[in-house]
Amino acid sequence: MAGYVYAGGEGLDKVRKILKTDMTTVLDSADYGDIYALAEDANYVYAAGWTLDKVRKILKADMTTVLDSASYGGVIYALAEDDVGGHSAAPEGGSVAARLVAAGVI
Repeated sequence: MAGYVYAGGEGLDKVRKILKTDMTTVLDSADYGDIYALAEDANYVYAAGWTLDKVRKILKADMTTVLDSASYGGVIYALAEDDVGGHSAAPEGGSVAARLVAAGVI
């Protein structure tokens, strides 16, 4: 089974799925805007940042958008997973624990 790494940032405005063995691009997600944070679980990549101010759930298999959270109301600089699969997001000037997105919501 091939392994992948996922990248996001400013400029491309997408999450890129990259094959680890030769670092070639496999797929790109739909446009998000500037991406400042990524998290992942077994089946999904979660992207957050600026422009949309939401957490986006992306299916790893084909990089399609599954769901967007409600607007967070500011730039998201960090994502962290809890032990039940939820994610917390840190807005500009806020703390990482400021908001927990419940497991399965996004």
